[in-house]
Amino acid sequence: MRNAFLVLALSIGFPTGSTAFAMDADQRSASGTAQLSAGEIERRRTKLRTQSAGASASRLRADVIELAKLAKAHVADVGPSQAVRDFADREWTRLANGLHLWGVTMTGESWFDMGHPELVGTNASAMSDIEGRYWARLARESAEGTGKAVFSLVFPHPRTRQSATGYHTCFLMPDRIRILCAGAFEDKNG
Repeated sequence: MRNAFLVLALSIGFPTGSTAFAMDADQRSASGTAQLSAGEIERRRTKLRTQSAGASASRLRADVIELAKLAKAHVADVGPSQAVRDFADREWTRLANGLHLWGVTMTGESWFDMGHPELVGTNASAMSDIEGRYWARLARESAEGTGKAVFSLVFPHPRTRQSATGYHTCFLMPDRIRILCAGAFEDKNG
């Protein structure tokens, strides 16, 4: 009987063994599936848009996780097609810390990016940050739960052009082909 449950779990994609419990706290909170009402999503999104994490890494990580939770809940609420149209609205971004949504496919093609629209349609699988980290691979690992739930990248700050650390967390869209991520950077200089 135990083997039958194991086969069933593997066939429908449930994690088995100890790896199912190996997620860190950020992973569990970013992947939470609790349903939020449309009103609650809007209230929390509005609150998020009016704040700044500044140079606080812990506040910035919390903001990125919150944006990902709200985006995931919105996808569940209105469906992926409508959600993506909604995510193109500036109401899903924040100037402070450059908080925004972006996405790549499982194969590394950029399909959505409110922070860097010039990247959409490009193969990002060979693109790395200043320190050589391949961000499309990290996004896939975050979404699949095989890497860090919240990962960091270092890119030039869009205004100061100085190195800035960004934090990102991702989840798989329902089609299991596209990955959607929330990201932002430590804003040390304004």
